[in-house]
Amino acid sequence: LEGMRGQVESIKRERVSMRFLPRLVSFDPATQTVLVTGQHRTEGPGAPPVSTERPYELRVAFTHYRPLITHLDAYSGGPKQPKPEEPQK
Repeated sequence: LEGMRGQVESIKRERVSMRFLPRLVSFDPATQTVLVTGQHRTEGPGAPPVSTERPYELRVAFTHYRPLITHLDAYSGGPKQPKPEEPQK
């Protein structure tokens, strides 16, 4: 949590703007994972804008009617491909 606070302070201090434009949302029932893919754009006064393809993977559970994010992963590039299943014998 402290690492995230440091990143937030750095973003504020450097006046960096970030946004995410979702392009595709899918659900993998085998892993109960939602995959949101889209364009991540970063802009700031000292550098040109940078756009990258970024997928977010997340899992949500509900406790007492409240959503709880139990897994969140973000990475650059395209979505991770699931490993091919072994053929059934």
